[in-house]
Amino acid sequence: MVFYYKSFLSFDLGFIKIQAWGILVAIAFLAGLWLALKEADRKKQDKEIIYGIVTIMLFSMFIGARLLYVIQEWGYYSANLLEIFKIWDGGLSFFGGFIVAIVWGFFYLRSKKVHVLGYLDTIAPSVAIGHAIGRIGCIFGDGGHLGKLTTAQWGASILNTESEFYGQVRHLTSLYEFVELTLIFVILYSLRKKRYFEGFLFSTYAFMYSFSRFFTDFYRTDPTYLGLTIAQYISITLFLIFGIFIIMNLKNLKKVKR
Repeated sequence: MVFYYKSFLSFDLGFIKIQAWGILVAIAFLAGLWLALKEADRKKQDKEIIYGIVTIMLFSMFIGARLLYVIQEWGYYSANLLEIFKIWDGGLSFFGGFIVAIVWGFFYLRSKKVHVLGYLDTIAPSVAIGHAIGRIGCIFGDGGHLGKLTTAQWGASILNTESEFYGQVRHLTSLYEFVELTLIFVILYSLRKKRYFEGFLFSTYAFMYSFSRFFTDFYRTDPTYLGLTIAQYISITLFLIFGIFIIMNLKNLKKVKR
């Protein structure tokens, strides 16, 4: 038995039109910031730096996410250059935002002369829960990243009459990612007080998400190159980088304990 699905891109209140996705992104930012400040207080870290890193990563995320999306859809944007700047019309790629945010965040923390990995660990659960809430925004506010046709009982029957997929039953991949990211958040939050090496929590987030995203993309309709999407190639790369980072540091940690 499928469930019925309809997205709401905006709510027109007459005097103002509110973007549903924007509301959820704002909630995600505030929830992530609150959690990061709470964790920084527990670890006795500088809260001003937390404000700075979260804000910088948020804005750089949008820039990177838009940039990678435009690259992926360059055939369209090369003929419509002004459309590149219309970010409110949608068109973001998570991994583009993730990579740019990490680079900018890294240099910001280095400029503050603090332990970069320690602060990244502090915000790791915040990134996960913010990411999860953002996927709720995708579900309600931008069409849910509708995937391939399916006969599965959990498939979504599309009710949006203006959608090219109206009446079809498809994978609601944003819902899949919401479940995955919520689980990742629970794991990270439960591990935050454990004593591991610096960078463990953040690398665990990147490791687990890249793993789950690789498989989720098989249900999406993104363009493929040699059988895989760009996100899947990035997922493989991040999975290997952070996986090796975790293994090497765990080995070193065991040697130290001996």
